[in-house]
Amino acid sequence: MDTGIGQPLRRREDLRLVSGEGRYSDDFSLPNQAYGVVVRSPHAHARVTRIDVADARRAPGVVAVLTAADYAADGLKGIPHNAMAVKPEDFTKPCFGYPDGRPAYDRPHLPLVADTV
Repeated sequence: MDTGIGQPLRRREDLRLVSGEGRYSDDFSLPNQAYGVVVRSPHAHARVTRIDVADARRAPGVVAVLTAADYAADGLKGIPHNAMAVKPEDFTKPCFGYPDGRPAYDRPHLPLVADTV
């Protein structure tokens, strides 16, 4: 029985991508299309003390400028992640928690930073 394990996987999409025939989201231009831009910090693990979005909001063509404060004001929560646990009780297993039984660190990620980058 051939399981395919250890065998090369024949990929069908590669030829069109490497020959210039692939289509990407940037290849489309639709009426009233908007683009997103993410501004990243030039500083590692810096504390955010303020975000001034006034100039960005006044820029021509800008539809919205969103910050973590906007995200929180909409009642949105962080994106959960975990140490490959499948069900809540997995966090109490030694491989997913601390030896004393405390659950593993599980802090949801916010898509927009609020206090530290």
